[in-house]
Amino acid sequence: MRLGAMVLAAGLSRRFGDENKLLQPVGDVSMLESVINALYSAEVSSIYVVTGHQSIEIQKELSHFRDLQLIYNPDYQKGMSSSIRKGIDQCEDLDACMICLADMPFLTGQDYRNLMANFYREGAPDCIMIPTFRGRRGHPVIFGKQFFGALSNLPESDEGARQIVRNNPAYVKEIDLGTESIFLDVDFRTSFNSDNNGG
Repeated sequence: MRLGAMVLAAGLSRRFGDENKLLQPVGDVSMLESVINALYSAEVSSIYVVTGHQSIEIQKELSHFRDLQLIYNPDYQKGMSSSIRKGIDQCEDLDACMICLADMPFLTGQDYRNLMANFYREGAPDCIMIPTFRGRRGHPVIFGKQFFGALSNLPESDEGARQIVRNNPAYVKEIDLGTESIFLDVDFRTSFNSDNNGG
């Protein structure tokens, strides 16, 4: 079974000032590179990165990765749904797609592997697999191929794929990954500095 990852890296980072948060350092690498490294460690079948804002800078940042597929979304200002639509249209050869947020650098390769393993075990490729921690849902989310059509036709919004989850409760599976990293994105400079400095 081919399970690929779609990394949504097209956003404007409005709440992070003038700088692109995805290019800011997390340890020895950028935030985005940290996410890509974890996905390579998880051995997904393929990785698609949907770009938009500062796409040239993002492309340069990722130029040393092999077999990485970059997809430019010219409509990135319309919200997350536009990036999902653009990305999923390139995933026809996959049996499932894990939709990942590019500003979640604290997830490890093992976290991704655990989510994928549970997807295979609990009804792949016909389910939606969502990670949880203490009863709260987080990211990333894996969608089986039967949902690709719905993903390709998402209405314009910043809601992403939440409506597909709401509309298909019988197909939703959950796994407690035991880590709050499924929530920890980096939207504000203050929270980023605190996270990066151990505060």
